[in-house]
Amino acid sequence: MQVYRVAETVVPMRKEPSHRAEMVNEILYGEDIAIMDVQNGWLAVTCLDYNYSGFIPEITKLDEISGKCNTPYRFVFTASSMILSKEGIKLDLPRGSRVREEQTEKGCFETPDKISSASEVIKTAKFYLGNPYRWGGRTPFGIDCSGYTQMVFMLNGFILPRDAHQQVLLGDEIAFVLEAQPGDLAFFQNENGDVTHTGILLSNSEIIHASGRVRIDSIDHHGIFNKDLNRYTHTLKVIKRMSLDALPSCL
Repeated sequence: MQVYRVAETVVPMRKEPSHRAEMVNEILYGEDIAIMDVQNGWLAVTCLDYNYSGFIPEITKLDEISGKCNTPYRFVFTASSMILSKEGIKLDLPRGSRVREEQTEKGCFETPDKISSASEVIKTAKFYLGNPYRWGGRTPFGIDCSGYTQMVFMLNGFILPRDAHQQVLLGDEIAFVLEAQPGDLAFFQNENGDVTHTGILLSNSEIIHASGRVRIDSIDHHGIFNKDLNRYTHTLKVIKRMSLDALPSCL
């Protein structure tokens, strides 16, 4: 298995080896991947932190990793920050990118506190407020619901799976929405009972989530009530409390 580090700002990951295939994820600068196979100009890869697989173009710029791949890094915390690559090229990196030894030009680079709290999770969640929705996205320039929850926790040093139906398998179930606390994750279902949406509770009556854009809406035992549309938009399935001590660390 060959392990590499992504050296481009954002790399779209496709479900199939085709530019027409669904984009299921975005791999950010500095994330580590394993190349599993090569197929007609495409690389079958797995994101090592959160075990998510798909296809990226073979021409993607990658740095081969020699020795340990868990060298210390800092996250980009602003919407975007400039670095100077090893080749002397300026790169504008989105929030969530990982910077190790490059020279920073401007921006905010931080190492998450290993003792992050729910209040820190909420603070990070609000960084994305107003950012547009994009299926498969993980950046402030377009982010989907589970990419949003994943990135918020990752910026606090904790790894969640990529998709909502994977995230819902973690944590402790909260029986009633009135018992929910800030930082809990709420999951929502379609008519078949499948988990299709997620968000982060700000309180037992408000949720921040990516739907059209990252926004704050009301929540009760029925689900999410959108005041702009004056109707419920998502049906609540379950609320989960993530034990931060039990989640894998990305530090």
